[in-house]
Amino acid sequence: MTLRVEIAELKDAVETSKTKQKKLEDQCVDRQVKLGEVEAALNAKTEAYGLLEADLAKLQAERDEALAELASQAERSKKTEQELVDDAASAFSDGFAEALAQAVCTNPGINVSCCDPLNHIVDDKVVP
Repeated sequence: MTLRVEIAELKDAVETSKTKQKKLEDQCVDRQVKLGEVEAALNAKTEAYGLLEADLAKLQAERDEALAELASQAERSKKTEQELVDDAASAFSDGFAEALAQAVCTNPGINVSCCDPLNHIVDDKVVP
């Protein structure tokens, strides 16, 4: 009789082992499915990351071009500003020379050799 009990216990153990094996196989299949989903998501994200890197490189190149153009425009603006300042200074100098010549004509005998643009002629004299 103990042999029958042992056989019954072994059959129960075999059934329990089969049940555990089935559960483990099901878990393995579930994990393989989940792993496939994770790999698919990872591949999609990797592809999206690659596209974002390409977009970033394109945007950086456009930014660099825009900065170069702005630097060029700034340089041209500085040159134009300097030309305008030089033209204004020249016009002022020419105007001052003409005003001195006019002052000499209208006020003969006045010494205008040391006049500057801030001087005035008052009563036939050069005053600051």
